[in-house]
Amino acid sequence: MKRFSLLPLLILLILSGCTTNYYLVVSDSEIPVYSTANSNDEIFKISAEKPFVVKGNKEKRLTTFGVYSGYSTYKSSWRLLAKLNKKQADGLTFTNEKGYAYNTNSKANYSGTKSTYSGGTVQVKGYTRKDGTYVRPHTRSAPRRN
Repeated sequence: MKRFSLLPLLILLILSGCTTNYYLVVSDSEIPVYSTANSNDEIFKISAEKPFVVKGNKEKRLTTFGVYSGYSTYKSSWRLLAKLNKKQADGLTFTNEKGYAYNTNSKANYSGTKSTYSGGTVQVKGYTRKDGTYVRPHTRSAPRRN
C-alpha cells in the first residue's frame, strides 16, 4: 500500500526535472518561418549563415530571430552552435554586425561572430563569473565542429 502512495510523488519529481532545451543554430540555406506550426503562411525568412534560436525537437520548431518569432521546419543543414537554457535564450540578441550577442544584463556576457561556426577566432567580451571573478576581454579559438 505504501509503495503506491509514493508513486505520484516519484512521477512529480521526474516531471519537475524536465526542462525545455533551446538551441542556437545556423543554416547553409535560407530558412522560411511560418506563423503557426500547422500553417504554410510564411511570415519572414532567415538569411543563410545567420544564427537563430529554436526550441524543442518536433518537425516544426518554435524559431526566434531578433524580434521575429514563428515556426520553421527542421532541416539537416542546421548546425548547432550552442545549447542554451531559457535564461540564456532570453538574454540573446541578434545584431547585423556580429550575428548574435548575449545581453549585458545576463550572467554570461559573451559575443559570437560568424567565425564561431566557420573556424578561426572569437572575440570574448569581459564578464564576471558566478564566484565574482572578473574575466578580461580576450580572443579565443572558435569551437570545433564534430
